Amino acid sequence: MDSIKKWDVFISHASEDKDILVRLLAKQLSEVYKVKVWYDEFTLEYGDSLLDSIEMGLQYSNYGLVIFSESFFDKVWTDHEYKSLKTKEMLINKKIIIPIWYNITKEKIASYSLILADKYAITLKDNINDNIIDDLAIKIIKVIRPDIYDNIARMSYFESILKNSKKGTVDVEKIPTPPVRHETISVHMRARLKLVYNAIKEVDNRTYEMYEEDFRRSTNIDRELIITELLTAAYIDCLKVRNMTFEEKSYIYSVIMICSDFRNDELGFTKNEVRLFNSIVEKYTQNIETSVVMEYKFDV
Repeated sequence: MDSIKKWDVFISHASEDKDILVRLLAKQLSEVYKVKVWYDEFTLEYGDSLLDSIEMGLQYSNYGLVIFSESFFDKVWTDHEYKSLKTKEMLINKKIIIPIWYNITKEKIASYSLILADKYAITLKDNINDNIIDDLAIKIIKVIRPDIYDNIARMSYFESILKNSKKGTVDVEKIPTPPVRHETISVHMRARLKLVYNAIKEVDNRTYEMYEEDFRRSTNIDRELIITELLTAAYIDCLKVRNMTFEEKSYIYSVIMICSDFRNDELGFTKNEVRLFNSIVEKYTQNIETSVVMEYKFDV
Protein backbone atom coordinates (compact mmCIF):
# COMPACT_ATOMS: atom_id res chain seq x y z
CA MET A 1 0.00 0.00 0.00
CA ASP A 2 2.72 2.53 0.96
CA SER A 3 4.40 2.15 -2.43
CA ILE A 4 1.38 3.63 -4.20
CA LYS A 5 0.65 6.55 -1.88
CA LYS A 6 -0.24 9.64 -3.89
CA TRP A 7 -0.34 12.28 -1.16
CA ASP A 8 1.68 13.03 1.95
CA VAL A 9 -1.34 14.35 3.83
CA PHE A 10 -5.13 14.56 3.56
CA ILE A 11 -6.71 17.71 5.03
CA SER A 12 -10.08 17.19 6.68
CA HIS A 13 -11.85 20.44 7.55
CA ALA A 14 -15.11 22.37 7.58
CA SER A 15 -15.69 24.75 4.67
CA GLU A 16 -16.26 27.62 7.12
CA ASP A 17 -12.57 27.40 8.10
CA LYS A 18 -11.20 27.62 4.53
CA ASP A 19 -10.66 31.36 4.15
CA ILE A 20 -9.05 32.09 7.51
CA LEU A 21 -6.90 28.99 7.94
CA VAL A 22 -7.15 25.95 5.69
CA ARG A 23 -6.46 27.43 2.24
CA LEU A 24 -3.46 29.39 3.55
CA LEU A 25 -2.05 26.30 5.24
CA ALA A 26 -2.59 24.08 2.20
CA LYS A 27 -0.83 26.59 -0.06
CA GLN A 28 2.08 26.96 2.35
CA LEU A 29 2.55 23.19 2.50
CA SER A 30 2.17 22.53 -1.22
CA GLU A 31 3.54 25.65 -2.93
CA VAL A 32 6.34 26.67 -0.58
CA TYR A 33 7.48 23.33 0.84
CA LYS A 34 6.30 21.06 -2.01
CA VAL A 35 4.37 18.67 0.22
CA LYS A 36 1.84 16.54 -1.67
CA VAL A 37 -1.48 17.64 -0.20
CA TRP A 38 -4.96 16.25 -0.75
CA TYR A 39 -7.07 19.37 -0.41
CA ASP A 40 -10.40 19.63 -2.21
CA GLU A 41 -9.64 22.93 -3.98
CA PHE A 42 -6.36 21.51 -5.31
CA THR A 43 -7.52 17.98 -6.11
CA LEU A 44 -11.13 18.05 -7.26
CA GLU A 45 -11.93 18.87 -10.88
CA TYR A 46 -15.27 19.53 -12.58
CA GLY A 47 -17.11 16.26 -13.11
CA ASP A 48 -15.28 14.38 -10.33
CA SER A 49 -17.29 12.32 -7.89
CA LEU A 50 -16.92 14.00 -4.50
CA LEU A 51 -17.35 10.74 -2.61
CA ASP A 52 -14.90 8.79 -4.81
CA SER A 53 -12.28 11.53 -4.64
CA ILE A 54 -12.49 11.81 -0.85
CA GLU A 55 -12.28 8.03 -0.47
CA MET A 56 -9.23 8.02 -2.76
CA GLY A 57 -7.62 10.78 -0.71
CA LEU A 58 -8.28 8.99 2.56
CA GLN A 59 -6.93 5.70 1.25
CA TYR A 60 -3.86 6.96 -0.56
CA SER A 61 -2.56 9.60 1.85
CA ASN A 62 0.14 8.82 4.39
CA TYR A 63 -1.32 11.10 7.07
CA GLY A 64 -4.58 12.83 7.91
CA LEU A 65 -4.56 16.42 9.13
CA VAL A 66 -7.87 17.01 10.90
CA ILE A 67 -8.84 20.58 11.78
CA PHE A 68 -11.37 20.37 14.60
CA SER A 69 -13.52 23.44 15.08
CA GLU A 70 -17.09 24.28 16.07
CA SER A 71 -18.09 24.01 12.42
CA PHE A 72 -16.31 20.66 12.03
CA PHE A 73 -18.74 18.94 14.39
CA ASP A 74 -21.78 20.21 12.50
CA LYS A 75 -20.82 18.37 9.30
CA VAL A 76 -21.60 14.83 8.21
CA TRP A 77 -18.66 14.61 5.79
CA THR A 78 -16.03 15.67 8.30
CA ASP A 79 -17.30 13.08 10.78
CA HIS A 80 -17.04 10.44 8.04
CA GLU A 81 -13.49 11.54 7.17
CA TYR A 82 -12.30 11.47 10.79
CA LYS A 83 -13.83 8.06 11.48
CA SER A 84 -12.29 6.69 8.27
CA LEU A 85 -8.86 7.95 9.32
CA LYS A 86 -9.38 6.48 12.80
CA THR A 87 -10.27 3.11 11.28
CA LYS A 88 -7.19 3.31 9.07
CA GLU A 89 -5.02 3.95 12.14
CA MET A 90 -6.38 0.82 13.77
CA LEU A 91 -5.93 -1.32 10.64
CA ILE A 92 -2.31 -0.37 9.95
CA ASN A 93 -1.42 0.06 13.65
CA LYS A 94 0.24 3.42 13.07
CA LYS A 95 -0.53 6.95 14.19
CA ILE A 96 -1.54 8.90 11.11
CA ILE A 97 -3.96 11.52 12.50
CA ILE A 98 -2.55 14.98 13.23
CA PRO A 99 -5.23 16.88 15.16
CA ILE A 100 -5.50 20.67 15.19
CA TRP A 101 -7.85 22.26 17.68
CA TYR A 102 -8.94 25.48 16.09
CA ASN A 103 -10.74 27.89 18.40
CA ILE A 104 -12.32 25.06 20.36
CA THR A 105 -12.12 23.84 23.94
CA LYS A 106 -10.93 20.49 25.21
CA GLU A 107 -14.38 20.01 26.78
CA LYS A 108 -16.02 20.30 23.36
CA ILE A 109 -13.54 17.78 21.96
CA ALA A 110 -14.21 15.43 24.88
CA SER A 111 -17.95 15.60 24.29
CA TYR A 112 -17.25 14.26 20.79
CA SER A 113 -14.57 11.72 21.68
CA LEU A 114 -12.75 11.05 24.95
CA ILE A 115 -9.98 9.28 23.07
CA LEU A 116 -9.53 12.30 20.81
CA ALA A 117 -9.43 14.65 23.80
CA ASP A 118 -6.51 12.64 25.15
CA LYS A 119 -4.47 13.07 21.95
CA TYR A 120 -1.65 15.61 21.87
CA ALA A 121 -2.87 18.31 19.48
CA ILE A 122 -1.80 21.61 17.96
CA THR A 123 -3.94 24.42 19.36
CA LEU A 124 -4.82 27.54 17.36
CA LYS A 125 -6.81 30.67 18.12
CA ASP A 126 -8.24 33.32 15.79
CA ASN A 127 -5.10 35.44 15.52
CA ILE A 128 -3.92 33.78 12.28
CA ASN A 129 -1.11 35.47 10.34
CA ASP A 130 1.63 34.47 7.90
CA ASN A 131 4.12 33.60 10.64
CA ILE A 132 1.60 31.37 12.44
CA ILE A 133 0.75 29.61 9.17
CA ASP A 134 4.43 28.99 8.43
CA ASP A 135 5.14 27.75 11.98
CA LEU A 136 2.13 25.44 11.73
CA ALA A 137 3.29 24.11 8.35
CA ILE A 138 6.76 23.35 9.72
CA LYS A 139 5.31 21.49 12.73
CA ILE A 140 3.24 19.35 10.36
CA ILE A 141 6.18 18.75 8.01
CA LYS A 142 8.28 17.54 10.94
CA VAL A 143 5.84 14.64 11.28
CA ILE A 144 4.84 13.87 7.70
CA ARG A 145 8.04 14.73 5.78
CA PRO A 146 11.09 14.61 8.09
CA ASP A 147 13.37 14.84 5.03
CA ILE A 148 11.97 18.28 4.16
CA TYR A 149 12.03 19.30 7.81
CA ASP A 150 15.74 18.47 8.05
CA ASN A 151 16.43 20.81 5.14
CA ILE A 152 14.38 23.58 6.77
CA ALA A 153 16.30 23.09 10.02
CA ARG A 154 19.61 23.34 8.17
CA MET A 155 18.49 26.51 6.45
CA SER A 156 17.43 28.06 9.75
CA TYR A 157 20.87 27.27 11.15
CA PHE A 158 22.52 28.71 8.05
CA GLU A 159 20.45 31.91 8.26
CA SER A 160 21.38 32.33 11.95
CA ILE A 161 25.05 32.11 10.91
CA LEU A 162 24.46 34.70 8.18
CA LYS A 163 23.05 37.18 10.67
CA ASN A 164 26.26 37.04 12.71
CA SER A 165 28.61 36.97 9.74
CA LYS A 166 30.77 39.80 8.47
CA LYS A 167 30.13 41.09 4.99
CA GLY A 168 33.04 41.62 2.64
CA THR A 169 34.17 41.66 -0.95
CA VAL A 170 36.26 38.95 -2.55
CA ASP A 171 37.69 38.43 -6.01
CA VAL A 172 35.34 36.03 -7.79
CA GLU A 173 38.29 34.40 -9.54
CA LYS A 174 39.71 33.40 -6.17
CA ILE A 175 36.56 31.57 -5.05
CA PRO A 176 37.08 27.83 -5.54
CA THR A 177 34.44 25.82 -7.36
CA PRO A 178 32.43 24.01 -4.68
CA PRO A 179 32.40 20.23 -4.87
CA VAL A 180 29.49 18.26 -6.33
CA ARG A 181 27.69 17.12 -3.18
CA HIS A 182 24.96 15.02 -4.77
CA GLU A 183 26.05 12.27 -7.15
CA THR A 184 22.59 12.16 -8.66
CA ILE A 185 19.09 13.55 -8.21
CA SER A 186 15.72 11.81 -8.32
CA VAL A 187 13.71 11.43 -11.51
CA HIS A 188 11.06 13.81 -10.14
CA MET A 189 13.64 16.45 -9.24
CA ARG A 190 15.32 16.13 -12.64
CA ALA A 191 11.96 16.58 -14.37
CA ARG A 192 11.35 19.78 -12.40
CA LEU A 193 14.87 21.03 -13.09
CA LYS A 194 14.54 20.40 -16.83
CA LEU A 195 11.35 22.45 -16.92
CA VAL A 196 13.25 25.29 -15.26
CA TYR A 197 16.18 24.92 -17.65
CA ASN A 198 13.96 24.93 -20.74
CA ALA A 199 12.47 28.21 -19.57
CA ILE A 200 15.84 29.96 -19.11
CA LYS A 201 18.21 28.25 -21.56
CA GLU A 202 17.96 31.13 -24.05
CA VAL A 203 19.68 33.45 -21.57
CA ASP A 204 21.81 30.91 -19.66
CA ASN A 205 24.77 29.71 -21.74
CA ARG A 206 25.28 26.48 -19.81
CA THR A 207 24.26 23.12 -21.21
CA TYR A 208 21.67 21.20 -19.21
CA GLU A 209 24.41 18.85 -17.96
CA MET A 210 26.44 21.81 -16.67
CA TYR A 211 23.31 23.39 -15.17
CA GLU A 212 22.40 20.21 -13.28
CA GLU A 213 25.98 19.68 -12.09
CA ASP A 214 26.12 23.22 -10.68
CA PHE A 215 22.76 22.62 -9.06
CA ARG A 216 24.09 19.44 -7.40
CA ARG A 217 26.85 21.48 -5.73
CA SER A 218 24.37 23.02 -3.30
CA THR A 219 24.18 21.66 0.23
CA ASN A 220 20.42 22.35 0.40
CA ILE A 221 19.23 21.02 -2.92
CA ASP A 222 15.50 20.73 -2.08
CA ARG A 223 15.09 24.30 -0.93
CA GLU A 224 17.22 25.67 -3.75
CA LEU A 225 15.01 23.96 -6.31
CA ILE A 226 11.88 25.44 -4.72
CA ILE A 227 13.39 28.94 -4.80
CA THR A 228 14.71 28.48 -8.34
CA GLU A 229 11.24 27.43 -9.52
CA LEU A 230 9.70 30.53 -7.93
CA LEU A 231 12.30 32.86 -9.46
CA THR A 232 11.91 31.22 -12.86
CA ALA A 233 8.13 31.64 -12.70
CA ALA A 234 8.72 35.33 -11.96
CA TYR A 235 11.09 35.55 -14.95
CA ILE A 236 8.49 33.96 -17.26
CA ASP A 237 5.78 36.38 -16.09
CA CYS A 238 8.09 39.37 -16.57
CA LEU A 239 8.66 38.35 -20.20
CA LYS A 240 4.91 38.48 -20.77
CA VAL A 241 4.82 42.23 -20.12
CA ARG A 242 5.88 42.93 -23.73
CA ASN A 243 8.13 41.61 -26.49
CA MET A 244 11.74 41.68 -25.26
CA THR A 245 15.09 41.79 -26.99
CA PHE A 246 17.69 39.19 -26.03
CA GLU A 247 19.57 41.86 -24.08
CA GLU A 248 16.43 42.79 -22.12
CA LYS A 249 15.63 39.13 -21.38
CA SER A 250 19.20 38.56 -20.18
CA TYR A 251 19.03 41.60 -17.92
CA ILE A 252 15.70 40.53 -16.40
CA TYR A 253 17.05 37.01 -15.81
CA SER A 254 20.22 38.26 -14.11
CA VAL A 255 18.36 40.73 -11.87
CA ILE A 256 15.86 38.11 -10.72
CA MET A 257 18.46 35.38 -10.12
CA ILE A 258 20.67 37.62 -7.97
CA CYS A 259 17.55 38.73 -6.08
CA SER A 260 18.08 42.41 -6.83
CA ASP A 261 15.57 45.16 -7.66
CA PHE A 262 14.75 46.52 -11.09
CA ARG A 263 15.55 50.18 -11.84
CA ASN A 264 14.08 52.24 -14.68
CA ASP A 265 17.48 53.65 -15.66
CA GLU A 266 18.54 50.22 -16.98
CA LEU A 267 17.98 49.48 -20.69
CA GLY A 268 15.27 52.12 -20.97
CA PHE A 269 12.52 50.30 -19.07
CA THR A 270 9.66 52.63 -18.14
CA LYS A 271 8.73 53.33 -14.54
CA ASN A 272 5.51 51.35 -14.96
CA GLU A 273 7.43 48.38 -16.35
CA VAL A 274 9.94 48.46 -13.49
CA ARG A 275 7.13 48.71 -10.95
CA LEU A 276 5.40 45.74 -12.60
CA PHE A 277 8.60 43.66 -12.70
CA ASN A 278 9.24 44.25 -9.01
CA SER A 279 5.64 43.43 -8.08
CA ILE A 280 5.82 40.17 -10.07
CA VAL A 281 8.98 39.08 -8.27
CA GLU A 282 7.55 40.08 -4.90
CA LYS A 283 4.43 38.01 -5.56
CA TYR A 284 6.49 34.86 -5.93
CA THR A 285 9.04 35.51 -3.18
CA GLN A 286 7.11 37.31 -0.43
CA ASN A 287 7.36 34.41 2.05
CA ILE A 288 10.76 33.10 0.96
CA GLU A 289 14.27 34.14 2.01
CA THR A 290 15.69 34.11 -1.51
CA SER A 291 19.05 35.55 -0.58
CA VAL A 292 20.29 32.07 0.35
CA VAL A 293 19.51 30.47 -3.00
CA MET A 294 23.23 30.16 -3.75
CA GLU A 295 24.14 28.60 -0.41
CA TYR A 296 27.30 26.48 -0.76
CA LYS A 297 29.57 24.80 1.73
CA PHE A 298 33.27 24.66 0.88
CA ASP A 299 35.73 22.07 2.13
CA VAL A 300 38.80 23.94 3.41
